[in-house]
Parts: sequence; structure tokens; C-alpha cells
Amino acid sequence: MKKTRGESIGIFLLIVCVLLLPACSAGQNSKTNSYEAVNVVFSREAGACEDNGFVLRLSAPSGYTIFYTLDGSIPDEGSHKYRAGIRIKGNGNNWLTEEVIGDISVGQQYRVDTTSDFMDAWIVRAVAYAPDGTCGDVVTKTYFPGMSLTDEFADSMVISIVTDPSNLFDYESGIMIKGKSYDDWIGTEEAKRILRGKEYWNVVANYTQSGREWERPASMEMFDGSDTVTIQQDCGIRVHGGIARAVPRKTFRLYFRKSYGEKYLNYPLFPENISEIDGRVIDSYDCVVLRNGGNMSDSLVYKDGWQQMLLNDRDFSTQNIRPAVLYLNGEYWGVCAVNDRYNEKYINDHYGVEDALVIKEDELSDGDEKNMYLYEELKDFFDEDLSDPEIWERFVNTVDIKSLSDYFAAQIYIANPDCSIEKNTELWRSVYVDENNPYADGRWRFMMFDTESGSGCYGDDNALYNFNSLDFIIERNPIIKAALRNEGFRKMLFYAIEEIGSVNFEFERAEKTIDAWEMDWGKLIDQQNTRFIPSGIWPDQEVDRIKEFYIQRYDYIFSVAEDELLEDLQ
Repeated sequence: MKKTRGESIGIFLLIVCVLLLPACSAGQNSKTNSYEAVNVVFSREAGACEDNGFVLRLSAPSGYTIFYTLDGSIPDEGSHKYRAGIRIKGNGNNWLTEEVIGDISVGQQYRVDTTSDFMDAWIVRAVAYAPDGTCGDVVTKTYFPGMSLTDEFADSMVISIVTDPSNLFDYESGIMIKGKSYDDWIGTEEAKRILRGKEYWNVVANYTQSGREWERPASMEMFDGSDTVTIQQDCGIRVHGGIARAVPRKTFRLYFRKSYGEKYLNYPLFPENISEIDGRVIDSYDCVVLRNGGNMSDSLVYKDGWQQMLLNDRDFSTQNIRPAVLYLNGEYWGVCAVNDRYNEKYINDHYGVEDALVIKEDELSDGDEKNMYLYEELKDFFDEDLSDPEIWERFVNTVDIKSLSDYFAAQIYIANPDCSIEKNTELWRSVYVDENNPYADGRWRFMMFDTESGSGCYGDDNALYNFNSLDFIIERNPIIKAALRNEGFRKMLFYAIEEIGSVNFEFERAEKTIDAWEMDWGKLIDQQNTRFIPSGIWPDQEVDRIKEFYIQRYDYIFSVAEDELLEDLQ
């Protein structure tokens, strides 16, 4: 039967729709005639390529428009419009200038080489927009053309952090610069005194601010002994530390939250990071620190981690550490010590305690503020006579005295002048008692961190092998001063000092392990020092100082401890 003209047109239109159906349905919801949020597809995965360059191609469904940036900024409809491939070749995002360096530090302790002769990376961020304005997630990838990460960085982890440049450098809100906070402070009498005395670590600036309001969104890509990306995850970034904030190559914290995508970084960062409860490898983190080495930022970045490693069998918490080369918005940013952060999750993972109260430097660090009365109850013991058996019994039920003695014996032995109740001392306890968990007994336990100022640091008098750190530390820590009123505890502290010196820091062990660490970290630090040029405190000098310290420390501090802790007990 012959078809009418209208029927023929209808059949033709039906055929056209069927042919176009895949393109229409790829990003468009046919029921509502609206568009779905889709992500840009990259033709190449993030990572290194030994060929000197390549053409990167981006794609999205038909009808979507791709916008991209190369400077770390968030792409939007005002960014570069993608039309053809992007040539990835040579050095990428070179934002490090003398002007920038002058704005991220006051009274720099080392010179920064800002030339472009470094192994900088390409940062590509892209987003796809539908015709109705719907857009997908921003996709971020870091590329290293003309190099091999595994060859260049000796199989070390490489971490690329990418964030909108305004998060780092905005005058009012940038977290890495002096900024408005500095300008508001500079006219004060305090500022004049601090700058006159060159106490640059006490400067007030944007980079010294803390808290959630100074956290900024970022992308984290990890290349763990591989030229291709191991894991990419969005996170929050903050500047971290005390003196570590004052130098150009700052320390950062990475926070993983549901608001950024995933609640945790689900990755076994440290294979030796084992739960004390069930022996499992801890493989999720809500916060990771990329530490510049603190007082050793221009020298032995690993010193704190090395000392903690030698003490990881004692009755206090220690942090795991591993080296990572950091790229910040594509710029090579030296080597950092990756370590886990003490908080409620750390305590839950390691000790099975869910309701911990954490005190750092005499202030609440983690936990519910309503439970701070428990810390005040502990401080009541500082003025008590702990030689009284009844008071001592209450104290022993409040404090794990083995943790107390081990912690302060270690600080005394390494001659750490930065250990006081208000500096670099952290402790925790369970709020509630669980008889099935030996760590949920309501007693305070100690956590070690930031130890690099001891054991001969810089050759300072109060870090040398013959420094009487026993008296020094006791005077600055009222809890150990109070406990030493008890004769039994004085013996406990003495034997802890003796054992730490003869076992943990026995010289041959100390020498062998630091030589091994220097082998693992040395090349990375040498590379770093070509960009962040030290003032003369070279790593080999510090290694020699450490060895000189530990070969002589035992005889000296053993004699001091014997005289001062046991003399009245003979």
C-alpha cells in the first residue's frame, strides 16, 4: 500500500532519532530533557613519561564544552576552552618567583633558587559544562614529561598537591603568605620587639593562622614508587607546625573528609603501622602530615622520625614516617617526612578506644571539651605529696606510670630542650572504662613527637651530650616533678634512662640505623638543597653531631641520673 507524504516524513524522523539516540542519551536525561553532570575523560593517566612530551586529549559527550586550566586554578566557563589537544612538554607551572618567596617568609633561614631548571610538573584541571550550565567534577591530573619518578627519586613516594592559587596567595585568605594578618600586626609594639630580636618564628601572618577556617580544598595525587598515579583524592590542606611555619618550605596537613569526597584516605601508608589490639595493618587515615623536618627543615628532615623509630618499643605512642617528594601546584617543593597525626582516630585504630581525650601542649587537641575536667583532675596532682602511699595509689590509677617514666626518660636521654608541658608534650586517656580493653582503663598515656631539637642539634649547648637535661626537663614538666617525690618512681625513671641508653640508643645500633636512613634519604635531601639552599648546616655535619652525641651520652647521663635520682635512696 502506498504511504502518504506525512507517513514518510514520520518514518524518516524516527530513523534519525534512532541514529542520534546514543549521542543524545550520553549526557542528557531524555525524560526531563535536562543534562547530567559528567566528568572530563583524559587520554592519558597522571604520571611521568620518559619521552619529552605528548599531546593530551580531553573528551566529554557531544554537546558538552570542556574548560581547563594549567595553573592549578579551578576551571569554569571563563577558563581556556578546549578545542584540540594540549601539548605537554618541558617545564610546567613555574610560579615560584623572588616576589613569591619574599611573601611566604620573614627572615628566611635559607636561600631559594627560583630558576626554571628544576623538575617542575604540568597541572591540568578540567571540567565539562552541559548546554544548560550543568557541570561535573573538576578532574585534576599531574604530568612529569621527560622524566622517570622512580629513577629520579629512588623509588620514593611522590605527592602532588594542587589547589587554586588564591588558596595559597590571596592577600586576605591565602594560607602560605604573610598577607593581611601580617600587615595588621606589623605596627604593634610586639611586632617591633620580635623583628628587632629576629624572632621570626613568632611573627604573626596568614601562615601562622590555624583552625578549620584556614583549611582550603585541594587535590592530592600519590605516586608510590611508580611512574603512574597510585591514588588521587580530594582533601583539605592547612599549614602545620610551630617554627615549621616560619620557613618558605612549609609543613602541611592533609584532611580527608566526606565533604571533599571520601571520609578517609584508604591506603596503607605505613606497612609497619600496626594496631596494638588486633595486629592488623592500619590502612585508613583522616589526617596526614607532610612535615618539612621542623628544626631540621634545612638539614636532616628525617631526624625526628629516626629517633622515634629507635623508641617504638617503649610505652608511649610514636609516629610512623616515610619520605615523599612534594610538588605544590606543579613546583618541585623538596622532600617531606610523611607521618600520621595523633588524634581520636589514631587512638581508636591503635588502641581500640573510641572516646579519647587528647591534650597537646596543655590544651585540648581532640575529644569533647566537656571532659576537660579529667585533665584538671590530673593537674591537681602537681601540687600533691606523691610520697604519701594513698595519694600515690590514686595517681597510679590516674596515670600509666610506665608510660610516664619511659616518655620522660627518652626526652631526658636525647636531651630535648623543646620538651615542656606547654611545648611538644601530648597525652591521652579513655573517657570511659572498658574492662575488656587494657587501654580503656581511664589512665593517661604519652605520645612522642618533634624530637629533632635534641641529640646535638646545631651544636647548641643545651643539646650536647653533656647537657643536664634531667634537671632542665623536670623543671619544665610539673607532672614528672611531682611523680619524683615518690621513691619508687625515682628508681623507675633511673632504670628507664639506663635501658634507653644501653638498648634503644646503644651506639652501634644508633650508628648503623642512621647510616641506613641517610642512605635512603640522602639523595632526596641533596636534591632539595639545590633549590632550598641551606645556610651551612649541611646534613653530613648533623649526622656527625648525632654520632658524637650518642657515643658519649650514656656515660654522662647515667652518672647524672645515678647521683640525682638514687643518691638519697642509698
